[in-house]
Amino acid sequence: MRGQEVIRRMFLARRNGTMLNEKTKVKLWELAAACPLILWFTLGIIGSAVKLWEVDDEATPVLGMCTRIATITLLALVIRFLIIRHPVVKKVKGVSPRLAAVAALALPSLLALLPRADMSPLTAGLSSGLALLGLVASIVTIQFLGRSFSVMPQARKVVTEGPYRIVRHPLYLAELVVTIGVMWRFEQPWPLIILAVTLGVQLLRMRFEEKILLETFPGYREYAERTARLVPGFY
Repeated sequence: MRGQEVIRRMFLARRNGTMLNEKTKVKLWELAAACPLILWFTLGIIGSAVKLWEVDDEATPVLGMCTRIATITLLALVIRFLIIRHPVVKKVKGVSPRLAAVAALALPSLLALLPRADMSPLTAGLSSGLALLGLVASIVTIQFLGRSFSVMPQARKVVTEGPYRIVRHPLYLAELVVTIGVMWRFEQPWPLIILAVTLGVQLLRMRFEEKILLETFPGYREYAERTARLVPGFY
C-alpha cells in the first residue's frame, strides 16, 4: 500500500508540475504578444514626462500639467494590468476584430501630426478640462477593470462593478471624451474627421467584444440587457 501511495503522489506531483509549466508557457506567450503594446505605452509615458514642465498653453498651464500627470498614471496602470492580467478564456476569431482594436488605439494618435490651432483662453480651458475629465474617468474605470483589461476583443472575466454598473463600455466612453477634448487643439476639419472615424471603429469594436463575451459567459446576456452600451438612456 505504501508503494502504491508513493507512486500515486509522484504521479500527481508530475501532473501538477506539467500543469504549472503549461500555465507559465501561456503567461509568457501572452507577455510576449503584449510587448509591442507595452513598448507603445512606455513611449507615451516618456513623451508625457518630457513635456511635463513644458508650458505650451499659457491659458491653462496647471490643467496642462495635470493632464500630463494623469496620462502618465493611466499608461502606467495599463502596462501593469497588461503584465498581471487574467489568462484569456477565449480569443476572438478573424482579422476584422483585431484591425478594429488596433485602429481604435492608433487613430487618436494621428492628432499629434496635425497643425496646432490658435485657441481662445475659453476654448483652451474647455479642451484641457475635457481631456483631464476623460483621463481621470479612464483611471477610475481601469482600476475596476483591473486584470480583465485587454486591447483585443477577448474574454477574460466579466466586470460589473463601479462604472460598469452604469454602462458596458465606460473605458471607451472615457477615451472618446479625451479625444473630444484634445481635438480642439488642432486645426479643423481633420480632427473632427478622426473623431468620427474613431467613434465608428469603437462602436464596431464594442460589438466584437460583446459577441465573444456572450459566447463565453452565460451571465453576460442578462447584464447586457439591464445596462446601456455607452450612454445611459440613449445607447
